[in-house]
Amino acid sequence: MRPLVLPATAAILLSSSTTVPRSWPLYACDGGPPPTQKRSAARPSLPSPPEPLNAADDPIYKEELWLQSEMVRYGDGALGAGIGHCASYRPFTLAGNHSRAVLILSTGAHEESVLSFANRIAVSCECVAFVPLLRGGCERWSHERLAHEVWAAVSYLNGACGAESLAILGIGAAAQQSTALLATGALGAHAAIALCPTGDPVDAHRAARELPVPLLAVCAGGAAGRAQAAALSAGLALNSQLGSDFYVADFGENTADFVLDPRDEADAGAAERALALVQSWVDQCCPERLLRQSRGG
Repeated sequence: MRPLVLPATAAILLSSSTTVPRSWPLYACDGGPPPTQKRSAARPSLPSPPEPLNAADDPIYKEELWLQSEMVRYGDGALGAGIGHCASYRPFTLAGNHSRAVLILSTGAHEESVLSFANRIAVSCECVAFVPLLRGGCERWSHERLAHEVWAAVSYLNGACGAESLAILGIGAAAQQSTALLATGALGAHAAIALCPTGDPVDAHRAARELPVPLLAVCAGGAAGRAQAAALSAGLALNSQLGSDFYVADFGENTADFVLDPRDEADAGAAERALALVQSWVDQCCPERLLRQSRGG
């Protein structure tokens, strides 16, 4: 092995008689510190973010992935029978695991819009949404006849879909009719939703006083909508059965059909807020697996 030969300057630094100035770095062995050089780390080049994927092109947002819908027959004709649009949250349908339903009643126009609304309810609430086709206008559907149809539809939801909890959602004239039927005990449900109710505010006040189930009311249509909201609020304030289990949302600045047929961006935005209220009400008042919970299972 060849001996290590140090440079003369290094030998001087390493000798016991030489002191290295504290301000010098140890590598400065040639008589003085090196010139100061500023060093800075190079900024790493970040990859460009991917182009945002349009929700319409993303498979996870495709309606057919989450929705199953079909026209079905319900009832046996004794107390009501007909054809209805049955929309359901597809994963639960395939698993045979549904336990709650929303029955949507409408005797007015905009049938296609009502069916599309039912599809959105089924997906957003992860439930079964059922629309009996109540054609012919509200004049054709008396309280008694409507009650028979509702009972037939509810029987279908319970038997064919396994629904254990139910919300009844009425639209327009059917909203006031369904609220009145619930108030008299002719119908039963776990929650009621009145979407843009129309009719006599006096009747709305009377039904609200006696209503035995939690009520969400979404009122719109200018002065007529505000009158409905005021009548319902006054009646609900006198309802000793509900306590605080009600909510009246005043969308008076929006058109009467803003949920089903929005006229402008203001209506469309309000429709989204109304749908969020409906979803929240169903989640709050119609729990999943109601019978299993009551049995402690």
